[in-house]
Amino acid sequence: MISRIIENNGIGITLSGIFFIFLGLVAIAVVISLFNKYFNRFEEKSRQKGPKKKKKKEKFTSVEEIPDEELAVIATAIETYRRIHYTEMLKEITFRHGDSRSPWKTSNKFSK
Repeated sequence: MISRIIENNGIGITLSGIFFIFLGLVAIAVVISLFNKYFNRFEEKSRQKGPKKKKKKEKFTSVEEIPDEELAVIATAIETYRRIHYTEMLKEITFRHGDSRSPWKTSNKFSK
């Protein structure tokens, strides 16, 4: 087996692969840091312009002032949105879920 690796230059291919992957990761890190420096420059300029103006206080309507029919519609819309876009997280992870042909379930059949 080792002779085949040496014959086909397996060690050189492995080392060059590791080198190029590492080089790619370094390039990605450099690009990300350049993007951060570029976009943070605009943020620093906006901070230097001076303090932001205070926003006007918004007036909120209390729940007592909203009619019951509108509250029911709002609650229904929120619940519908939650059911459509959010799935319930499993509280317990077991092997009962999923495919019965899973390698995890069939591993005891093939072990000695």
